[in-house]
Amino acid sequence: MIPKISVIIQKYFLIKKGDSVLLAVSGGPDSVAMAHVFKELIKVFNLNIGIACFNHGIREESDLEVEFVRKLASDLNAPFYTHKKNISKIAEDQKRSLEEVARVERYQFLIQIAKKNGYQKIAVAHNSNDQVETFLHRLIRGAGLKGLMSISCKINMQGVEIIRPLLSCSRNEIEAYLEKFKISSCQDKSNYEVKFTRNKIRHNLLPYLKDEFNPNIENIIYNTVENIQKAYSFIEMEAEDAFKRCVKKEAFCVKIKTDRLKRVHPYIIREIIRKAIESIKGNLLRFEYSHWVEIESLIYERPYESVVDLPQGIWIEKTKGGLIIRRREKHGTER
Repeated sequence: MIPKISVIIQKYFLIKKGDSVLLAVSGGPDSVAMAHVFKELIKVFNLNIGIACFNHGIREESDLEVEFVRKLASDLNAPFYTHKKNISKIAEDQKRSLEEVARVERYQFLIQIAKKNGYQKIAVAHNSNDQVETFLHRLIRGAGLKGLMSISCKINMQGVEIIRPLLSCSRNEIEAYLEKFKISSCQDKSNYEVKFTRNKIRHNLLPYLKDEFNPNIENIIYNTVENIQKAYSFIEMEAEDAFKRCVKKEAFCVKIKTDRLKRVHPYIIREIIRKAIESIKGNLLRFEYSHWVEIESLIYERPYESVVDLPQGIWIEKTKGGLIIRRREKHGTER
């Protein structure tokens, strides 16, 4: 496992000498293995590490797992950070899925801790099986190329770099590593509850695909994701150049010149619109394929002064000069 991690670190420049890295550790096998790997990496890269454990408050064992991680941090001589939130209540109040809320709140906690304490990077312990399951999850739900890239080994989130050094390692390799060095970890029983879509993919869909179609399906999907990521990185570069030519950002809106927009490839048009919306909204949560169809209809078919309303208060107006993207606030429209 260690050689694989070394390769991915060098290939994608995940760590450099003197980095300060915050490790996201839940107490599960993957993150515990990552913490022990970083114990070795400290010597090689002269790293400063901290350990953070977000308590979702979903299961009875959550408090015990936090104490397990606290002891691990003490054993590794690393500062420890934790925070507890009632994710179930937040999900119920906001009418959002438990999985989505847990992910968003966890990353917000990690980013806050990193910024407050001077960590340039946050390491999370996604593995190659997670990559495969995420691909299938998004494929089933419906996603474009960006979504089908699944999990990137390095991304920037709110000014902090998120790195995934275990992404090329399988769950079996991680468990073998823990067994070899007699390292204990916690077991999250909710990982076996098939009421969650991801668990249903892990325990029902993937075994079925292996048995009925291809026993090597996980490697095939993992390689497919790598190819999609390489292709999309090229598309992103093209879209960035086109964005600069077509888009003008103002205080409360983004303006897009449709005469220039129509000169680029249809897929790049979608990427330009995506980037413009993200610059106003910060993300593309709750956007679906039907929304992109509406936007394309606005560009090519609908008359001037037509408007498309999008999720979470975003709207696009077609004018003679082009498209104007704004956020509709509770008390009116920002101008």
